[in-house]
Amino acid sequence: MFKSAILRGIDAVPVDIEIAIGRSPSFQIVGLGRPAVREGRERLRNAILASGFEWPTDSITINLAPADIP
Repeated sequence: MFKSAILRGIDAVPVDIEIAIGRSPSFQIVGLGRPAVREGRERLRNAILASGFEWPTDSITINLAPADIP
């Protein structure tokens, strides 16, 4: 599990990031509202590639909690 945060006004709200790698090719983000998921998918993929990692061919599920934060 990784830790991150978002800004809500001037307050930082902690966000837990859990990543699961499976065997079938797919990519899912759970825990955010629909528009944020579409935008976040490409940002996460680009961040992984820019960090020097290879994009896995297996399934990736990313859970962002708490889920009620847009």
